[in-house]
Amino acid sequence: MGSFSEAQHLTDPVWLERLFTELAAQVPSPALRDPHQAWQQWFARDASLLPALPRMHWALFGGGKAKQNGQSNQAVRLHLSFNLLEDKPAAAQITHGKICERKTWKTQWERGAAYVGDRLYSEDYQGLRELDARGCAYIVRLRDDAVVTVQEELPVTAADRAAGVTRQAWVQLGRRACDRITGVRVVWVQSATAGELRLATNLPVPEAPAELVSVMYRRRWQIEGFFKWLKCLLGCRHWLAESQRGVTIQLYLALIAAVLLQLALGQRPTKRMLELLRLYQLGWATLAELTAGLAREHARGKLRTSKKS
Repeated sequence: MGSFSEAQHLTDPVWLERLFTELAAQVPSPALRDPHQAWQQWFARDASLLPALPRMHWALFGGGKAKQNGQSNQAVRLHLSFNLLEDKPAAAQITHGKICERKTWKTQWERGAAYVGDRLYSEDYQGLRELDARGCAYIVRLRDDAVVTVQEELPVTAADRAAGVTRQAWVQLGRRACDRITGVRVVWVQSATAGELRLATNLPVPEAPAELVSVMYRRRWQIEGFFKWLKCLLGCRHWLAESQRGVTIQLYLALIAAVLLQLALGQRPTKRMLELLRLYQLGWATLAELTAGLAREHARGKLRTSKKS
């Protein structure tokens, strides 16, 4: 604790952000990549709130229960771009809870990349227009109250229906003339858990059939799984420092640790693998026991994967 308290005044968070990005790029890609061009650089975009202490006034945030009873609360927001094909974090930014997710997202746009987002990212039609002008592709879920004016119905194939697609069309989004955007394709998908989803994309059918749009949006849940893994397994819920600089350093160190573990083990470590690593660090297990245990967990993981397939 004392060492970290001193380190927060000596370490540059910008350097840690750069290190995290470089390490994430080193995580090997899967041997088999989908040959379809639209799948090559897809990123899920989302943010997660982490509760902060009441005395961390820089992290003032007025959401959740505090918004209902008029009190203030504190939270730290972790913004993340997650590579869906390679199953790894690609870019991250840490801010206080009140920072707009879409505003932070715009600072990390990469020309030629493609993004998958939930309903929050579809609220700003001007942002979608700017994203298209940057040469980026997107798939975002529309809000239930979004105004959709169908301009041209598109056919739905048998493969599309097998993926839950019920309809697709070129549409105009927006009610007011100043907000309207055209050149958007909407895919209607029936979900067993969420009902009917309306997914908007700027990709034409030859580049991304409705079936792929449906599948790519389902893959967005990989980022939710990573947030849960980061919070639960790496134990990021206890702050070692209360300053914004210290919190930022701690979260980047957690992300760096996650990437290093994936590089060393060839996969995101499971709960049992982390337990073995902790036993080794405590001196309760030898290197040979750690190696044998990790090999055993790898074998179990492959067996579970083969049974599912």
